[in-house]
Amino acid sequence: MLDDVSVTCTTLVPVASYATGRPYGFHKYPYTTDMAVNPSTYSFLDQNEYTESHRTGEPCRPSFIDARDAFLLAEQNLTGGVNRCLNWKGFAQRGLGAMAAQGVYVNSDGVPPECEGM
Repeated sequence: MLDDVSVTCTTLVPVASYATGRPYGFHKYPYTTDMAVNPSTYSFLDQNEYTESHRTGEPCRPSFIDARDAFLLAEQNLTGGVNRCLNWKGFAQRGLGAMAAQGVYVNSDGVPPECEGM
């Protein structure tokens, strides 16, 4: 799929649909940047019916906040932070903004002050 030029960021991408027998595989919604198709945000993790593997972080399983921070650090180390604000904007769109906290599943759409208005 990664080498298919017709695949874009809004293409619906199920994960393991064949193995699970469910249209979107392991997840409730397919992967896509289209919020109308996949409205998942960080606060979804607080819903009782949410049983996906991302619900909690443990020592050998990083939380979404740990993963976000690692991604931002990797981009900083690789490019010097060229895309820092763009990345923060993407995380904030899904509720993992600057004030999101591990284990407190409340959406944060804020970005660091230097990224505001960009």
